[in-house]
Amino acid sequence: MAAVLVFAHAAFDTATQVSLGLWWPVVALCGLLVSAGTTLTVLAIQRERYAAVSASRLTKPLVSLGLQATLALTILPGLAGLAAGEIIGAFSATGLLYLQLRKVDVFASMPRPDRTLHRKYIFGIARKYSIFPLASLPQVFSGSVAALLTAILVASFFSAHEAGQWFMMQRVAMLPAGLVGTSMAQIYFAEAATSIRRDGSFAVVFRRVAVGQALIGLFVATILTLFGGFLFPFVLGNNWIQAGQLSVIYAPYVAVHLVLSTLAATTILSKRQTQAFLVGLGQNLVFLGALALACSLQVSVEVALSVAVWASVPYMLAVVGWYWTLSRGAAR
Repeated sequence: MAAVLVFAHAAFDTATQVSLGLWWPVVALCGLLVSAGTTLTVLAIQRERYAAVSASRLTKPLVSLGLQATLALTILPGLAGLAAGEIIGAFSATGLLYLQLRKVDVFASMPRPDRTLHRKYIFGIARKYSIFPLASLPQVFSGSVAALLTAILVASFFSAHEAGQWFMMQRVAMLPAGLVGTSMAQIYFAEAATSIRRDGSFAVVFRRVAVGQALIGLFVATILTLFGGFLFPFVLGNNWIQAGQLSVIYAPYVAVHLVLSTLAATTILSKRQTQAFLVGLGQNLVFLGALALACSLQVSVEVALSVAVWASVPYMLAVVGWYWTLSRGAAR
């Protein structure tokens, strides 16, 4: 894909009206980094190297955010700086995890099984758990496509400055969901799986985690609503005043997304991965549809974001309600 984009980057610039140039193939390499990072994370969890996993997950958003702010203010303003920061952050997190695993000779100690038996084992596991990749990969792909289409819409209908403000705001505002949500999701999955084996459902675990995450989300949303307009220019400089204003509008979405991302494993626990793909696709379509409608009416970037947020929040709350129903009926 990266090789194709090296030769087709001019066509992508023309089609999307987003001038990334040779950054297009570099962005495509993020898929490779995500795949490598996921594989290393699974390997680290199997070896109980939880500190390495936590350090890697903390590194990516912090490095990405710091570089994006620095580059946007210096040598790479606009979308190119945001893309560069994201890629370097992903590379840093993956590289850190790899180095941590090498320290304990994880790769050297991996067994070298018989090729024939190993192949049979892999195909057997693939057949048994085929629903996981068949349902999750399209969901990940649809989410990536939705993010790309959002970027294209924002960059096409608004100025490069406004697009940069949008994506920097989104990066900073969603940081709590990436850190707190990911960490709590692991605890939630483990406790819920234990509850299913013991009680046949995980409604108690669901309720406890959902309430806790809702309180955290409410706290984050309150901070963004009351102080977002001040914090962005105070921390990042006066060039990011509009990003602070957008964070106030985005606050309700952040609060609900924090809860939803933590409870996403509910569909795996309830064996509803296929439905999860359709529900996730619906969420992406609601946000994109509302944003496209607002953009077509030639409103301001603030109004467009507000329309997309308030179209999405009720849908996301309905998904949380569906998760609650699944948690009560896990045994059935």
